Amino acid sequence: MEKILTSHLGKTSIISGAGSTIQLAEVLNQLNIKKPMIVTDNHVSETTWFKEIIHPLKETCIFNEITPDPKDLEVMKGAQIYKDNDCDGIIGIGGGSSLDASKGISAIVRHEGFIMDYGRSNPNRKFFVNGREPLVLIPTTIGTGAEVSPHAVITNTEKKRKSDLQESIFYPDAVFLNPEFLMTLPKRIVKDTGIDALCHAIEVYTGKNTVYTYAPLHESIALKAIELVAANLRRAVFAGDVDMEAKTNMQWAAMLAGFALDLDAGCAHGLAGALQKKYKTMTHGESVGLLLPSIMDYNKVCNPKRFANIANAFGIDTSNLSDMEAADQSVSAVRSLLNDIDFVKLSDYMKDETEIEDIYEDAANNSCNKNNLRTVTAEEIKQVYIYALNETYE
Repeated sequence: MEKILTSHLGKTSIISGAGSTIQLAEVLNQLNIKKPMIVTDNHVSETTWFKEIIHPLKETCIFNEITPDPKDLEVMKGAQIYKDNDCDGIIGIGGGSSLDASKGISAIVRHEGFIMDYGRSNPNRKFFVNGREPLVLIPTTIGTGAEVSPHAVITNTEKKRKSDLQESIFYPDAVFLNPEFLMTLPKRIVKDTGIDALCHAIEVYTGKNTVYTYAPLHESIALKAIELVAANLRRAVFAGDVDMEAKTNMQWAAMLAGFALDLDAGCAHGLAGALQKKYKTMTHGESVGLLLPSIMDYNKVCNPKRFANIANAFGIDTSNLSDMEAADQSVSAVRSLLNDIDFVKLSDYMKDETEIEDIYEDAANNSCNKNNLRTVTAEEIKQVYIYALNETYE
């Protein structure tokens, strides 16, 4: 067993390493949590390792009704169950959906109204002024980095779209990074979540909030996350059931990118939501990943040096290239990665350009577009979709 490391990100304790969750009961005791509610999905709650995690806990309440892209009604139901069972803390276990739902529940139980009252896009937005309940998060995928992100993305069932809740209170009290839980992840989930992590890192590193302000902390963290994904995602996909090193590195890449996402994503995320809304079986990771090369191609002219640095993070020698030539190599490197892991293309979902007419104006209103390096209009967004539709990853 590798050494279990406890480190700190602000007030958040990060307990990492294989077997690290053996310390869960001790951490709960430190947080004075006597009866935690465990928030997860039905699949995770049936796994052997989930049962091993909760076995040492004396008293728990399990809420396992979280679905992909967690719904506002699920958060409200979880909050009511939390109150009805006199729980005193939350343990979120699973992918980004379960972790985001856990954040929402931990806050709304201390506040009045409906969870969507607190969304960033709400013109009459309320704020979580009363804090949250004690919160421990255990990620079991390698994508969202939700465990150290101030964001909680919840689906507004009335408006049928995702809504971002962003509050500093969403940084949890403790995070457990145990790569053992990743070893049996299906290849599709590894691909989808791994590319999501890469997209977070690239969009932060090349976003307006990072490029046009002095943000060396976020720059360095995002660039390290890109480097880790470039070196490990192929291994994690194809040898993931035995290659714990690759899974460990991807777990850290996801967390680093999630932390950097504090400075917001860009157009890949801005355009992805409309795709998921139209194509119900498309995952979040697919929606951002299949757009990423086209978005990078569109943005690179604004700051080729940034994209040259991404090429370097992929291990490409750019010493004899101009910044623009090196920027081209960064896009090629991402395309090559997508091709090597057999990632889906927009053409796998969209039949022809006429379907873009249904989504591009809606996508133009997404708040993530504000942080995109290159300003976009609705017509330019339409063109990016066309580029993505014709993408071959070659």
